Amino acid sequence: MSCGAGRTCKTGTCVLDPTSLWDVVIVSAELPPTNKSGGSWDGFGGLPDPYAKAYSKEGTSTHTAQTTYVTDSTTPYWLATTLTGVRASELLASFSVEVWDSDTVYDDYVGGCAIPLSTQVFDGGLYKYTCPETASSVKVTIVFRLKAR
Repeated sequence: MSCGAGRTCKTGTCVLDPTSLWDVVIVSAELPPTNKSGGSWDGFGGLPDPYAKAYSKEGTSTHTAQTTYVTDSTTPYWLATTLTGVRASELLASFSVEVWDSDTVYDDYVGGCAIPLSTQVFDGGLYKYTCPETASSVKVTIVFRLKAR
């Protein structure tokens, strides 16, 4: 029985192979037009210049990567493969995304969170996850997909 990339046959059923390798594609995000204090993202007014950072970790294995920034946008579209060749078990153990506002001197943290993954999201489809507002961040929504290698 052929189960396809990233899958293995277990007692006649196709299941996620925990040792299979995956790429993380950060597709887009949605964020508010004002920062945590209700002000402009930039010192001279204006929308944020967002970029995303993706992280995964299992044991001593750590992967980090980021997108490029998009100028003046609350709905950045990256379609960027950030993490590459990450084991499914690592992504299941720990996967998080942060969004930052690129500035000349100091980048501002917009928001982000750990994104709990289930074996069902390892299907190449688009998934949306909303990271809640915290004491130091605003609510952000991340759109991503996992692509088998």
